[in-house]
Amino acid sequence: MNEQGSKERGKKEGRSPSYPAISLGTALERTRTIMEKEKRHYASLVTIFGHWGYGPKSSAGILLLAALKKYGLVEDKGSGDSREAKITDFAWRILVDDRPNSNERAALIREAALNPTIHQKLWRDYDGQLPSDENLKHRLRIEDGFTSGAVDDFIRQFRATIAFAKLEETDSLSAYEEDKLSTKEDQVMPPARDISQPDRTPSPPPSLTGENPKMGEQRFEVGLSQGQITYFKAPPSMTPEDWEKIRALLNVLAPLQKENEKN
Repeated sequence: MNEQGSKERGKKEGRSPSYPAISLGTALERTRTIMEKEKRHYASLVTIFGHWGYGPKSSAGILLLAALKKYGLVEDKGSGDSREAKITDFAWRILVDDRPNSNERAALIREAALNPTIHQKLWRDYDGQLPSDENLKHRLRIEDGFTSGAVDDFIRQFRATIAFAKLEETDSLSAYEEDKLSTKEDQVMPPARDISQPDRTPSPPPSLTGENPKMGEQRFEVGLSQGQITYFKAPPSMTPEDWEKIRALLNVLAPLQKENEKN
């Protein structure tokens, strides 16, 4: 019986649940390094690790990359020596948003902080009101299977991430989810337009003048006659051929509309 109990404890101490090895603030700094060097292109892990000052097979580099993936800041493809990674659109929207007191950036950072499964689980279970480190440590070891060597590191990282994201302990997960939903709604619906003012010629599509730095999906507002408005959405990136197809479609539809009006 005692031997079996010893074996069970050995299993629990064998390996902790998956969690980010670094806080979100550090993760964003590492992600910014990738963005500054590689923009939004894929690069080999050897290259990325080199940007961080690590060797090709560095275990620290592997842990860092895994942490960035858990926060939703990078994505990868391939395997072995052909494995590559790049920053996500989600990370890019955070890093290029340099507006003072940007509510959108703050909401994205809160989302990143709760992207790791273990972060979201704890925040949900405690409804945003975390207990003492001692209480949290006991729960992590007994219920979640953290090892004694990992639990302190995790708690330090988790609290640092919460502080960086300004997730107050009095906030509930439901409030976070409402905030996240509001951010998505703000991205979908353009700001209200005063139709009493003369129509303005809409700006050229961002993909023709530079990438849209605030959203993944591109959305445009077009002012029509009689105060009407129409909206157009497009994928994050489109080729000149894609835009030409849209122009061709409009050229076909316009004569048809005039013909319908005559009839």
